Amino acid sequence: MKVELVHNRSGDVKEVKVGFSWTLFLFSGLMGLPLFFRGLSLWGGFMLAIWAANLFGTATLPANQAGLLTLVLFCVSLFCTFYLGFKGNELTAKQYLERGYQFAKPKDTDVEFAKKCWNIVSLTET
Repeated sequence: MKVELVHNRSGDVKEVKVGFSWTLFLFSGLMGLPLFFRGLSLWGGFMLAIWAANLFGTATLPANQAGLLTLVLFCVSLFCTFYLGFKGNELTAKQYLERGYQFAKPKDTDVEFAKKCWNIVSLTET
């Protein structure tokens, strides 16, 4: 299921899926590109740093230390990809909401379900 977010000034429309993000799970390790495309630059920079450390750090170390560094970076990257798979769409939606987007159909049942999944409380509900 997807929900639409509309920017209140420009009218730009973004669709965000509710649930697991296969795109982030499978491709966030590729220099963090999908994260940058979604505007999650902090996460994108972190994944880019892991990628660069694995690429350049292992080339400059002795073999036994490079192997250990590779293992540690792999475990960190694996944890991050699972986390981003499960939470990436929520992070994306919250980032859009912080940048002035609003739900296109705020009373829709899909939007209510998304708000519940993403722990979003409207100002009118409090």
